[in-house]
Formats: sequence, structure tokens, C-alpha cells
Amino acid sequence: MGRQLALSMPATPIDFRGNALHNAAMSASAPGDRLRASVLLTVVLAAALLVACGGGGGDDSGNAPGTDVPEDQVQAEPLGAVTEESAIEAVESFDPADEEAVASLNNIVYDGGDYVPSLEPLLDNEDPNVRWAALYVIANLTDTEDEIGVLTPILEDDEVIFSVMAAGSLAGLGVIDALPALIRGLSSTAQLPYSDPPQPLSSFALLTLEHYTGETFDDADGWQAWWDDVGSSIAWEDGQYVSD
Repeated sequence: MGRQLALSMPATPIDFRGNALHNAAMSASAPGDRLRASVLLTVVLAAALLVACGGGGGDDSGNAPGTDVPEDQVQAEPLGAVTEESAIEAVESFDPADEEAVASLNNIVYDGGDYVPSLEPLLDNEDPNVRWAALYVIANLTDTEDEIGVLTPILEDDEVIFSVMAAGSLAGLGVIDALPALIRGLSSTAQLPYSDPPQPLSSFALLTLEHYTGETFDDADGWQAWWDDVGSSIAWEDGQYVSD
């Protein structure tokens, strides 16, 4: 049996891009910009994903309502140059108890290099912490069709946390198959690992769905009924999912 995903928080919480996960998933940008959604919302580690998004509401700061970033959470400076080898090493050695491990992942994201092909094999690693780190970085870097192709199979992952993480990123890139994965996440009782403050996976899924569809329903059954009704005709237009 494989190792279980370690859910312990680092001794000292780490500022992840000024909590940009939370910011990014719910803020708006011009069409075509990458707003990789945070797996995602209030996540300090591993889940956040800044996804392409166009349109949507927010205040003058560029943040959506309810996504204010604390003043003490500011974007950290990059740690240094990133290479393909150092990116692989940072993901392979990821230890959630090590504060610097998170900073190393963020450094790869800041660099923005073409590391997805090199990190793709780590999505199948037997250590779920390594898988998580690989998914976190890949989801933040995914931008091209080839990279979307790497992330899309995770939508069917047996671990709902992983599938919803991937869906949170892909939903903002116009991948329609991400929506049913998010709807499945509404029934989960899991917490987003490393989220600070603690964030239910279902809350992330709900906020992401509401943001990209403009719809609101009372519960998972309402969302499933909506999907059953419009899933065959829904389309991605100007950063939003619309149906006939």
C-alpha cells in the first residue's frame, strides 16, 4: 500500500505569494491572461492554481469580493535560479514538514519555465506528497494545450483531493470536463491539505464553480441537476461557462 498524504502543517506557516492562491482563483483579469486558479482559493500550499480567466467582478485592488490579502502576507522574493534539475529535485524531495520545501516549489512557479514535461512523470510517484508537489507546480505552470493534456487525466484520479486540485486549474482554462470533477468535490468531507486557514475541499469546489459559471445552487444535488441539464451544450466564452 502506498504512503498516505501527510497533512501536517509546517511548524511556521509559510506565506505563499501573499496567499495568491486564494486571490488568484477568485480575482479577474483580461481575457487571455493566465489567472491560474488556486487549487485554489485559500490554499497556502499545493492547491492553488492561477488559471486563465477573463471577466468577473472585484474591487479596485483586483481582488474578488471576500478575497482580501493580509498585509503580512506579501509575495516572497524568488530564492534563486531554477534549472530543470533543481525543479525535479525540489519536487522529488518535497517534505511538508520542511518550511523551505514550500518556498522551493514557489520558486519554480515564479521562474515560470517550461518544466511541465520534466515533472510529468512525478505525477505517478508512489509517494503522495511528491505527487502533490508535482501537481501543485504543474497546475500553476499549465498554459499550453500540451500542458493541459498532462493535467487533464488527473480529473479522474481516485483521490478526490487531487482531482479537484486539477479541476480548479483546468476550469479556468476552458476545460469543460473540469466542471463535473468540481461537482463531485462538493460532496467531499476532506480538507485541502496545508490550507491556512483550514479550507474544506467542498468550499473550494463551490467557489470555483460559482466564479466560472455565474450559477448558484443550494447543494451538490442542485449542481448535478444543472450539469445534467446543460452539460451537453455548455461552452467556454470570454472566461465564463455559458449554455444555450
